[in-house]
Amino acid sequence: MLLSHLTRNLRFNSGATWCRKFSRTVLALNDTKNVSKYAMFFDKRVQHILTDITGRDEEKIYRPRYRDTAKPTYRLVTDKELEKLKSDAEEKIQKTLQIPPVLDEKPDVNVILSKDEALAEHDQFNYVFTDISYNIPHEKRTVTVREKDGTLRLATNDEHKRMIQVYFPGEGRKHYMPNMFTEKHLERLLEEGEYEYILDRACVQFDPDETDYIRVTRRVYEYIADRSDFMKLYSTRHFGAAAFFLTVQKNIDSFIAVLINSNLLHSAKSLIDVYYMVHNQEQGLPKEWSNLSDEEAIMMFAKQEAKDGSRIELALQVYKENVEREMSS
Repeated sequence: MLLSHLTRNLRFNSGATWCRKFSRTVLALNDTKNVSKYAMFFDKRVQHILTDITGRDEEKIYRPRYRDTAKPTYRLVTDKELEKLKSDAEEKIQKTLQIPPVLDEKPDVNVILSKDEALAEHDQFNYVFTDISYNIPHEKRTVTVREKDGTLRLATNDEHKRMIQVYFPGEGRKHYMPNMFTEKHLERLLEEGEYEYILDRACVQFDPDETDYIRVTRRVYEYIADRSDFMKLYSTRHFGAAAFFLTVQKNIDSFIAVLINSNLLHSAKSLIDVYYMVHNQEQGLPKEWSNLSDEEAIMMFAKQEAKDGSRIELALQVYKENVEREMSS
């Protein structure tokens, strides 16, 4: 199995801060019209829905992953200590399920600061200058390049990232592209169903607006959508990210059907809420929306917006039959 040949004992929870730093500040976009569809990820209402539909299967959240874990410990505690432990556990769950942001690709930098012909052919190599001052966010650090022809310019995104990694190495992040993200190895991992491992590792290696992060994560989301394999990401921090990306792409018909088949009818309706927020920013939700039941809202979407409405209607029909069977038994 390919996965056994890859590095697995990484601290994914701490490494994921490379993604989480972008989502700590959730912007209030409620009054903003016609913003980028991906910018809607930071809308408070969208964040609430994505968090809600992610699920809270604590057995899955706390399962051992990637490396051996310490043996469980048992101790007697007071009621006050128990409440503190519960509070700590809740905080840990929230951090574990923090959704990596789904962003537009960051445009590359092409800024020439000056050109000094007197420095032309000063050396056979370019010179790179990096601001390594303390207490500066890495994305705001200035990195400049003096080229052999005397041109002084800002570093490209790739050059900037590599210099930051040299002076401020990120835990678990390599200075080179790991083989698992090349097309050949990525496809093999997808075939093995290692979606969460790929996405976790991408969070460590890349920033979420980076070209390779977007390439890798979107390939995973599309692969999952093609196979309707969404529930493998349920109760992980990637479930909401996959849902939002596929919503922007208007590719949620199979997602909704799977949620219905999993008896998550309200989650299916909530995902449709996000669909309207993203694609109908001026009109918002349909006027009659608040008066509709979950079933009625889903059926309305299936008839008016879905590309494969028959699949959603069939899932609803099966759901209704199962409910009627349970009530009659």
